[in-house]
Amino acid sequence: MDYETEPAKRIPVFSAVDTAVVGAGVSGLFAALGAAELGARVVLIDRFGQIGGNMGPGLFIGSRLYNEPGKTLHVVDYPGIPRRFVDRLESMLGDDERRRCYPYYTNAISRLASEMLKESGVDLLLSAYAGDPIMDGNRLRGAYVETKSRRGAVRASVVVDACGDASIAERAGAPVARGSTPEECDSPNVWSGYLRPEYENWNDGGVYFVVSGVALDRFNAFSNADVELDPDDEQWFEEHLGYYAGRWKRPTTPILRKGWESGEFRVLRDFPGPFHICMNNWFEQIEPGLAGGRAQVHGNYDSGNHEHVSLIESELRSFVFDGVAFLRKRMPGFENACLLFMSPFLGARGGPRIEGEFVLTPQDLYEGREFDDTVFRSYVGLRKKGSPEGCDMPYRMLLPKRVDGLLVTGRGASYKRRGHDPGVRARCNLMMLGQATGAAAAMAVQDGVEPRHLDVKKLQRYLLAEGYPFGPESRLRKLSLV
Repeated sequence: MDYETEPAKRIPVFSAVDTAVVGAGVSGLFAALGAAELGARVVLIDRFGQIGGNMGPGLFIGSRLYNEPGKTLHVVDYPGIPRRFVDRLESMLGDDERRRCYPYYTNAISRLASEMLKESGVDLLLSAYAGDPIMDGNRLRGAYVETKSRRGAVRASVVVDACGDASIAERAGAPVARGSTPEECDSPNVWSGYLRPEYENWNDGGVYFVVSGVALDRFNAFSNADVELDPDDEQWFEEHLGYYAGRWKRPTTPILRKGWESGEFRVLRDFPGPFHICMNNWFEQIEPGLAGGRAQVHGNYDSGNHEHVSLIESELRSFVFDGVAFLRKRMPGFENACLLFMSPFLGARGGPRIEGEFVLTPQDLYEGREFDDTVFRSYVGLRKKGSPEGCDMPYRMLLPKRVDGLLVTGRGASYKRRGHDPGVRARCNLMMLGQATGAAAAMAVQDGVEPRHLDVKKLQRYLLAEGYPFGPESRLRKLSLV
């Protein structure tokens, strides 16, 4: 690799705060609110002009925020700031069912997030990329930020890396894992499809898109019809689409096969790596004539690698445009389809993570392990063969090795997964993990200690008072919290 030498220059300081949170996605938003609630001066930095990450401009990608009983949250209700956020969101949504759709949800969430951040006194630095860390030996003191007008510096007593791929931590010198092997994640609560041995690492994600002019009832009636396929079509479906096509129903097979073999459109495309992009048969009705859909990427790609991300972003968006054109021409119910918009960034479920002071595993989730430094008990894995008693989320999973002045929350925290992990990534968990991280950052500044030396009991007592779940009273006694 060839190099250029960047000349030394003086960089203006944009702000000096107690806590700088990098990334305004799910965990970053609640980390900023959590730190500010304890009186910290906070700046929240994000590369987009809209707050909320995959529950904001990312349009969710899939699933719901909180209103799927038995799926999104189990046993306990939302505590603390997430509870207040959900209550206010419900008030904004009202009784109009038309608002219970991804495009409206995401804009409402971003609007509410902006309001709550303003009320909390959090400074926003949007449309700005946090790049190289500001270091003093092995201690992080802030980050350089690239904006439209100039490069600047943000100084902070504690930095929270919530950018999703642990990139601040990695640039600061913290050890980072770029994936997990099938053997590391081989657990009953991990779907076997994520453990395919031919992939050293596995990641999955995608983009959400909205299409007008769709008669979704006609498409569903066609694709759900009870038909008997020609044996050649059946073999083709299993050979080419059985694993990746998700919910594509067999009645659509002759249409998909014809487009594939003629070169008009392949519903699945392969790239070196190996990774694959797929138009998934997942469509929801937003309102009559308006449908949301999803295109996905699977395989051995690194969401922290700029070359992978650039290639996938370009190819996946072209793929969606061509796919909607193909559906319009060939698929019943899509005769008048028109692609309106797509989420502005690629969502990812896996990717780089810190090798923290403790690495949480799918086996820990499955067995329902307990940790003395837990910040709350997660119950999300119950429907995926997890322990009915839930599993602790240890504080040490937020602590990178070798670097002080830094906490890593959200997708970059220290937990092993193969893309769609068994439970940590659920939005309810990441909201709670975010508030816990922000509270820890604020407490570390107030107490004049490094985050790794924080009195975890103090943090636990605060979170318990906020309504965070720690298990039954016997568990509280064991943790000396009652």
